[in-house]
Amino acid sequence: MVQFPSLNAFRVFETVARKGSFKLAADDLYVTQSAVSQQVKQLEEQLGQKLFIRQPGRLILTASGEVLLPAVSQAFGLIGDALEKIDIGNRIIRIYASTSFATRWLIPRFASFESQFPTINIRVNVGDKPDLSVDMIDLEIAYSFGSLSRDNAIPLMDEWVLPVCAPHHPAASSPNSEALMQHRLLLNSPDGKDWRLWARENSIEPDFDIAFKRAMKLSTDAAAIELALSGFGVALVNLHYAINHLEEKRLVPALYIRPLKLGTHYLCVHSPLEAVSRMMCDWLSVQAKESFNRIGLYIDPRG
Repeated sequence: MVQFPSLNAFRVFETVARKGSFKLAADDLYVTQSAVSQQVKQLEEQLGQKLFIRQPGRLILTASGEVLLPAVSQAFGLIGDALEKIDIGNRIIRIYASTSFATRWLIPRFASFESQFPTINIRVNVGDKPDLSVDMIDLEIAYSFGSLSRDNAIPLMDEWVLPVCAPHHPAASSPNSEALMQHRLLLNSPDGKDWRLWARENSIEPDFDIAFKRAMKLSTDAAAIELALSGFGVALVNLHYAINHLEEKRLVPALYIRPLKLGTHYLCVHSPLEAVSRMMCDWLSVQAKESFNRIGLYIDPRG
């Protein structure tokens, strides 16, 4: 009996054939182009048949591919029709995110998602990263200071950071780097990596080393933001997390300087991309673009 390839491999094949491009298929499936190419290659090896003729700028189905495509498309159509008949109220999307991303950015937007998709339930796992071999996760929001070399990771939104404080804090009346280092800094992690990278980029490392000894070392961005709001010190915030407070003037820049692009949040798909997961991925992408538009004034004041 011929070994039956995975449904995911057939889904990738069908998407590539429909889109006519590995890149467009990768965008549609929320994975990398290399992951799509590898899936097609493995499917071809399992079937012992070439499915595409790869030519510069385009893909052409082979005779075997042309035979397979209608059957695969019909099969997925039948599966989709069956799923539509199942009570979508039982659909659950399981998401893992850091505490700060979940509390400061994701959860406040759930009302928007629920208004569009009222019958889909969301479960959020925060804190320690789950064991993915045991805990089922559909989507993960991962963060990296550099590029994230994972086949299932696509950029969601960049992190732009800026020192901020409460408007009544002394730093607000003397917004320069020398004065800033005289105030209590609020670190969002015990090692203060964000602040260290920011200080290095802005050539104030010697002053920062002294300020670091006096700094309050916290464990999350959310905690640093809350203490900054109370006037307790200066926090280096992800603008996506603090834009509401900046717009309401509850926080103000503690330094007149262009925000620094520090890292990137990635969207990682861990389970086969069913319709409800695709809805969430599309919604997250829209929310990320809207969030970037809101912080754009701080990144480029001329905009």
